[in-house]
Amino acid sequence: MSASNLNNNRSLSAECYPFYIHNLSGKRVHYWLPDQQEVQSLPNCHKAPLFLPTSRDRSKERMREIDLSIQIEGGTCLNHVSLDIGIHAARLGDTSLIYEVSNYRASKWIAITSSLVIENKTNIPFQCLLTNSATKETTDLLLTTTEDRQVVPLSYANSPTTTLFFRPHGFGYKWSSGVWHVADLKAGKTKGVVVQPKGDGNITDASGSSDQAVNSDGSNTSYKLPFSFLVGITHSSDQLSRSSSLQHSIIIAPWLIVCNTLASSVTYALSKRVESTTQGGKSRLAILHEATLAMGKSDHVYHVAPSNSRVLWLQIKLPGLHI
Repeated sequence: MSASNLNNNRSLSAECYPFYIHNLSGKRVHYWLPDQQEVQSLPNCHKAPLFLPTSRDRSKERMREIDLSIQIEGGTCLNHVSLDIGIHAARLGDTSLIYEVSNYRASKWIAITSSLVIENKTNIPFQCLLTNSATKETTDLLLTTTEDRQVVPLSYANSPTTTLFFRPHGFGYKWSSGVWHVADLKAGKTKGVVVQPKGDGNITDASGSSDQAVNSDGSNTSYKLPFSFLVGITHSSDQLSRSSSLQHSIIIAPWLIVCNTLASSVTYALSKRVESTTQGGKSRLAILHEATLAMGKSDHVYHVAPSNSRVLWLQIKLPGLHI
């Protein structure tokens, strides 16, 4: 996770400490220093001051590595932690332990995370359901806003039996169908997803009103339409610690974004060609989606999928001009 995303989870008291440890691994973390008799325990999503031994020769600015031992509950122990700013990875048996070192205000933070995060690149809330068939565990992650990121707990991120399901949150859609394995996503596969309304096709939003669907700006319209989006993967090499481990991000995104960079408003339509049902009749363009964009605005397209047609037509209307 980037420092900007971690900042949203940091709330400091009036007293500020030079070092903090932040657990975002999804499991309990145990940690200790060589001169400490007691092992400290930190639940998931909790943070605590870290009291490191400092001296004139080993000031906060000059320390590059510390003998801090970190153990994810039930896992192998990491005994040395780098204090270089950035993302670091360590292979501990079958587990990849990822930690990020960052500066926030006057403090240096060590955030323990997992090798997998989920990012929401749409403009509406999304849900991700994680299931582990080996352990029978299930958890539900909610990505509330655009650019929201959620850490996938280690028990799911490192398991080949983990499957994922997705859907927009609060609008009455079913979970995505098919089997989505973590291993498939880590292999770099991008998939198109179409989810259907529940029941007879009526979509119920979070307020309980029916016959609603998600519009491109996150509002509701009176359509009963499937919802289309993409799920892909990005990864970054851990160059700072020269580890072969990778941190992966599952990206949820619209399959199409239309942006208006003109100096005026524009109306556009996505259409497909429909053959005539009468003998000798001509084919025509049937509009699948239409919207008006003000100058500098963009439209996330959800209710038209590439599978609707091999070719989609883009029609544009400008004030006083029809292209």
